[in-house]
Amino acid sequence: MTSTPANPWLTVIVGLGLVSTAVGLMLYTHAVGEDSPHNDMSSEIAAGAGLAGVGLVMLIIWLAVAAVCWQIRNLRR
Repeated sequence: MTSTPANPWLTVIVGLGLVSTAVGLMLYTHAVGEDSPHNDMSSEIAAGAGLAGVGLVMLIIWLAVAAVCWQIRNLRR
């Protein structure tokens, strides 16, 4: 039996955060791993680091909102 999450917006934030973090880290590691001196990968490094940072911020927001919702739910009992 499957149940829907209590707050679907938190699920969306987690999904987007995980995907953007993973894609950002893959892009960053691919760009850093290039050894050719003729390829300027600075834009890929910046994009990967930025995307990974946005993903991590989304996951931190998810943790904060989930903690607040948990606290509110426990205070109402």
